[in-house]
Amino acid sequence: MSAGGSGHIEVVKVTYDPAIIERKKNLDYFWRHINPIRNDGQLCDRGAQYRPAIFYKDEVEKQAILESEKRIKKNKPFKESLKVEFIPASTFYPAEDYHQDYYKKIQGVIIITVFHAGVMRGCKHCGASNKSK
Repeated sequence: MSAGGSGHIEVVKVTYDPAIIERKKNLDYFWRHINPIRNDGQLCDRGAQYRPAIFYKDEVEKQAILESEKRIKKNKPFKESLKVEFIPASTFYPAEDYHQDYYKKIQGVIIITVFHAGVMRGCKHCGASNKSK
């Protein structure tokens, strides 16, 4: 996968309960935590296998994605055009075992990365915040 020869995209499969969190909130979170103007990777990972994409299972999801894209374009936070692909979902292949629950294995690194990226607003679980004191 990391060599880029498989033609696949490295993704995270998100399963959620719409009674607890709305699809719109999930999409808003996505847009805030990726670089949507790069189609050659994210952060330090480079290659087509790391390009941003959202997979949808039906027309309802596709329309929600298109509406979220419209909100981003309307606010114009980026000068460049958006490069996120919207792709019909097909077979999802789980990554190797060592990738599973990766966030648990490097928990401290992820918290620090999120904090320094300026996206943490106050974690209700650990109390971390980037607000000035």
